[in-house]
Amino acid sequence: MPARQGLCWCLGGSPRPPEIKHGLDIAAPLQPVLLDIPMPTDEAELNTRFEELVAELGLDKTHRDALYGLPAEKKWQIYCSKKMLEVILKCVQCFDISEACSILSLVL
Repeated sequence: MPARQGLCWCLGGSPRPPEIKHGLDIAAPLQPVLLDIPMPTDEAELNTRFEELVAELGLDKTHRDALYGLPAEKKWQIYCSKKMLEVILKCVQCFDISEACSILSLVL
């Protein structure tokens, strides 16, 4: 007796689920996504942004002083890394793929 056909594979219509293809080139290497925000020329503006980031971390005085002692380029790199993480987390929480893409296009 042949197997009974259901409405879809999950209801017994086929022994396996359908193959899903996403149009991705598996062989192509992944490229890192980087924020391309120019570093502020005003050191006071850079320090203000960096202070906000350090305040969020809740570090003790020794570690805060170590971060404040970093060169301006390193402070900016840390700041951009933190902002990129926030963008990625916001995109992960999005249910609408077009909204996630538009958020990413703003920072790329």
